[in-house]
Amino acid sequence: MNVAVIVLDTMRKDVFDEHFDWLPGVRYEEAYSTGSYTVPAHGSLFTGAYPSEVGAHSQHEYLPDDRPTLAGLLSDAGYRTRCFSANPLISHLFEFTRGFDETEYGWHILNALPETYNWSKDGFFSGPLRYPESVVRAVLDGDSRTLQSLKAGYEMFRAEDDGAAHFLRKLRSWSFGESEFLFANLMEVHSPYWAPPEYATTDARSVDMYADSEEVLAGDFDSELFWRAYNDCARYLSEVYRDIFDELTDEFDVVVTLSDHGELFGEHDLAGHRYGLYDELTHVPLVVSDGRGGRETVRETASLVDVFQTVLGLCDVDAPAETAGHDLRALPSDREAMTEFHGLRPLTFDQLRENGFPARDVERYDEKLRGIAFAGYYGHEDVSGFVEYADPGGVDPRSRLDAHARDSATVGTPRADRELADSTKSQLSKLGYI
Repeated sequence: MNVAVIVLDTMRKDVFDEHFDWLPGVRYEEAYSTGSYTVPAHGSLFTGAYPSEVGAHSQHEYLPDDRPTLAGLLSDAGYRTRCFSANPLISHLFEFTRGFDETEYGWHILNALPETYNWSKDGFFSGPLRYPESVVRAVLDGDSRTLQSLKAGYEMFRAEDDGAAHFLRKLRSWSFGESEFLFANLMEVHSPYWAPPEYATTDARSVDMYADSEEVLAGDFDSELFWRAYNDCARYLSEVYRDIFDELTDEFDVVVTLSDHGELFGEHDLAGHRYGLYDELTHVPLVVSDGRGGRETVRETASLVDVFQTVLGLCDVDAPAETAGHDLRALPSDREAMTEFHGLRPLTFDQLRENGFPARDVERYDEKLRGIAFAGYYGHEDVSGFVEYADPGGVDPRSRLDAHARDSATVGTPRADRELADSTKSQLSKLGYI
């Protein structure tokens, strides 16, 4: 059994439904992430646990080493496990590649590594004539690994996108056997939005939602520009993913396509995904394709924690007893899925304070929040109270949230506990993480 799990990072469900209607498989229409950004969502994907249980969330952005990972369990069972990531948070820098036998990175991560020469500081994109000069600087820089730096610069120089084209090239170069597990994170619809010219409908070559982070949080932003640029990138990714999916279905028995979270474009007077558990952030696409073609719809509530249990089941590998998820092939009708927000990321919190954002407003958004989905209903806590998107049908969602909190082992974790290298901070800043 060969299984691939592909994350289309930051893909909203409504946009996915519009641009990926060609994708065959079982569509889980009521699937929810466990959080609203990369770390908690991937922590749940890789461990089958909620962010508070595994301890991977905004206050601790490293995958703890005290819980078995999906890749590790499959590797121990004899599977060859490979990872491709275009997202610096999903890398060895944050312990998220634990358990993978092989890892390949996109240019964002290659340029975030401390030992890689910082191409940006020499104006790498200022023109082709700067390339030879920058190469000489990289070779002479005694603090950099020359070959790694040259590879990073080459990938950055030739980058068609934020990783999908690179991943497609890797797929075509790899040889696959039996018992393979492949994971990939693709960043095409994550800010800054950067679509090839033939897909772009804006004048800007790149649109950075987080260029003015204070304005985004305060509700002062060009939502129409962001929305158009985002959709341009989604249309492009859909086309590239057709080729990726064709390659995958030649080698893999099951392909799971999903998103880790969505994005806000003015809804709730916010943009991006730095705050909250809104439906636009947590309601995600999830499609399981088995190569038979056709399309099926499932309405039972699903969660990203279920992917862990499902992949292990497909591969005939036992899941740990503490797994929170269900097998997607047998979801109970009374399933409840939880969402969690653990406050603003520490570096975001500090940046807003340092840049003069009113302290009372920063602290107002820096609160833990919870949400719950069941039987077509979703509701969550918010800075202004409790937000609901449907009638709960006589069920008290807050009491169910309290019951879940009592049943869960909440991990007490500190704020950021490691100092990041300047090169890593630079790449995270470009992606709006700082």
